[in-house]
Formats: sequence, C-alpha cells, structure tokens
Amino acid sequence: MRNMTASFAFLPVLALLLGSPVLAQDERLTLDWIFSDERKMAMTLPRSEWLESGLVVLYDVRLPKLERTIETFNPDNGRQRKLVNAEKALANMTEILQPEKPFEELGWPSAFDSTGRWALYQKSDDIVLLDLRSSRVSAVAVTDAKESSARFSPDGQWVAFVRDNDIYVWNIEEQEEKRLTNDGSDTLLNGTPSWVYWEELLNRADRGFVWSPDSSAIAYLQSDESGVGEMHYVHFEPNLPKVIKQRHPKPGETNPRVRAGVVLLDDAKTTWVDLGSYPYPTNTWCE
Repeated sequence: MRNMTASFAFLPVLALLLGSPVLAQDERLTLDWIFSDERKMAMTLPRSEWLESGLVVLYDVRLPKLERTIETFNPDNGRQRKLVNAEKALANMTEILQPEKPFEELGWPSAFDSTGRWALYQKSDDIVLLDLRSSRVSAVAVTDAKESSARFSPDGQWVAFVRDNDIYVWNIEEQEEKRLTNDGSDTLLNGTPSWVYWEELLNRADRGFVWSPDSSAIAYLQSDESGVGEMHYVHFEPNLPKVIKQRHPKPGETNPRVRAGVVLLDDAKTTWVDLGSYPYPTNTWCE
C-alpha cells in the first residue's frame, strides 16, 4: 500500500516534467535529466513575497547569478520592473562585510519590512540592511560575534536580532543599537531555541522570539541548557575536520528548562509569563 501511495504521489511531478517546454515532444525522459541542473531550473519558480502595497516582490533564480536582482510585479497591470541595482548593492555589501570569497549574487533577503522600503540580509554571521529605493547597503550588526534571527518590527522602525544568546534591537532611523537581555551565555539562551526544540518542535526554524503587534515589546523564550549533557561530533568537512560540541538530551536525561518572557523596548525589563495554568502549551505563538 505504501508503494502504491508513493507512486500516485509521483504522478503530478511526472506530469509536470513531461509537460516541461525544456523537453522536445519526441525526447525521452531520462534519469540523468531528472537529476540534472537543467531539470531543476525548468521546475524552479522565482522567489516571491507579497507587500502590503499589493505588489509582489520577485527574485528570479533562473537567471545567471550576476543578473539576478529584486523585482516587483504589479498584478493590476501586469508590469514588472527591477527594484534594485544588484551591482551597486553587491559592491556596498562586499565593502561592509569583506568576505573571504566574493558574493556570487545578491540573493533573496531573509525579510522585508511591512512598507516595502527595506530588506534584511544575514551573511557571514552578520546582518546588513538594503534600502530598496537607493540600492544602498548599511550595517546593522557587523561584529566578530555571531548575529542571527534578524526580524523587522511590525511598524518597520526596528530590527531585532540575537548576539551571543542575548536579544538586541537596532533603530533604523537613528542607527542605534540597544541591548534588551544581559544574562545570555553558552547554556542560557535568550530568543533562540536550544537544539532539541529547534530540531524536534520548531521544524529547524530559529523562532525564539516574536514582536508585539504595536512594536513596543518582544516575547521570547529563554532556554537553560546547564543540565543537558554535551555531545561531541566530528564534522565531515573540511579536509581537517573539526569537532562540534552540542548539548543533546538523551532519552531519560534532562531536557532544557524553558520559560517565556516579555521584554519592553523602553526599559529593557523582562516580565516572566506564568504558564502554570497551561500544562501543555503549544508553540504556535512563535510562528
């Protein structure tokens, strides 16, 4: 029964492949073609996201990498236009981040703000902001530390992110950074989930905090991993593999202790949430 189900599930994919304009009518479908880059491009659609203005932002990955840029599509009149000068944006980004290897393309942002003015990029463990009007790139968090989980506030005035397991915000207009938590460590994680919750509950998504609708506060998870055993793994690359340390609870052993708090931007004070009346809380709040 399982094999039959798998076969039926493959039929729509097969139909799409056979109907692809890449294949001529008399050309046979081969395994080599199915697993080739040509097939991947034939089946690929542009990355897309709706803006509140009603426009659609597009990034066409079928184009050569250096020709890819952010575009807009107007569904009312069918017009499509380039929104960003990719060459200018890449030059700014390279100057700020100074990567070891040149960027091959601008890439799809990790987030757009609600107004459609800004786009966030997370590259080389740093965070930069792209002005979609001018194609200029500015630094949000470019330090020796690792920054991650960058998200716009609903009003588009702030960017929140995590650095060294603490939560920070950055004011876009004033270009000033503010720290909201101060107790982050290797075993106390603010705003970013521990590995076991990231893997098993959040579908490998780093959703450890969420903005309030009025952009005045952030609700976040704090994970205490101090009681979790530490595992050691040998990475499969590079040629001289490094040892990876990761806290991983085995069956019957201690899981991370997790609690939820709300921190205000004004005073950076956290109020811890009493979840005692919810013995089986869901994680839908941080989707």
